[in-house]
Amino acid sequence: AGIWIGGTIDGQLRTAATRYGPWEFWAGPIDEQGNPPADCAEYDRIYNIYKREITEYDRTRLASQDLLDWPWELGAPVIDGDGNPDNYNLEGGDRPKIRGHQTLWWVMNDRGNIHDASDTQPIGLEVHVTAFAAASNDEHVNNATLYHYKLINKNDKPYENAYLGLFQDPDLGNFDDDYVGSDTTLGMGYAYNSDNDDEG
Repeated sequence: AGIWIGGTIDGQLRTAATRYGPWEFWAGPIDEQGNPPADCAEYDRIYNIYKREITEYDRTRLASQDLLDWPWELGAPVIDGDGNPDNYNLEGGDRPKIRGHQTLWWVMNDRGNIHDASDTQPIGLEVHVTAFAAASNDEHVNNATLYHYKLINKNDKPYENAYLGLFQDPDLGNFDDDYVGSDTTLGMGYAYNSDNDDEG
């Protein structure tokens, strides 16, 4: 699964979209000059935090490595507890802003390389992604992952007529007998088996 986005800059189509590769988003932020990292390896990480790590820190003042590493300087959401929005101070009361019981966060951009799949120039888009899940007695909630995308245009020109969508390949067991559908009133897509025999 991944996001597809398309729009125009100065009337020229710019997209970032792919199915199974080649990729059109790469790890890391875009700097103030509109450049991606020279080496994306240091940003090639998904940050992971559990609600229990924050609870444990509040109880014992012993911070997990994930709590210490929370990438606030890259734009990861923080609850400001010390009155200074320009730092991340656990002792002063700052905490990662998490959703549910487990939150993952990463940053990516569409300027890190050429757009072979969509064959357009890059947009200049930085994307902050928060993925989260919550434990629940409701099996639908308990087995769901949710995603929040923050899109930041780092181009010096406006990105207009933009559309955002999701590409997904939901294999339900054996992929050869799957159907997909949508419910426009709920804004929901779904996958289901076309028969009662899910081979393999």
